[in-house]
Amino acid sequence: DAEVLVDAELGYTIADQVRVAVGAKNIFDNFPGRMIPDNSFGIFLFPSASPFGFNGPYVYLRTGYTF
Repeated sequence: DAEVLVDAELGYTIADQVRVAVGAKNIFDNFPGRMIPDNSFGIFLFPSASPFGFNGPYVYLRTGYTF
C-alpha cells in the first residue's frame, strides 16, 4: 500500500557562521505494510527492502559552522 512520509526541519543562523537546526523524519510514525506470517516465519514482521524504516520517528539536533 502507498504511504506518505512527512519530514520537517527548522533552522536558525547565529552570528553569520553558526547554524542550529532541529528536525524530525517520519513525524506521523508510519510503518511499512506487515509481511504475511507464512513468508516471515513469524520473526520478521516488516520487509527488509522497505524504502523507509520500521523503527518509528527519528528526531535530531544539528549544528554547523561555516569558515
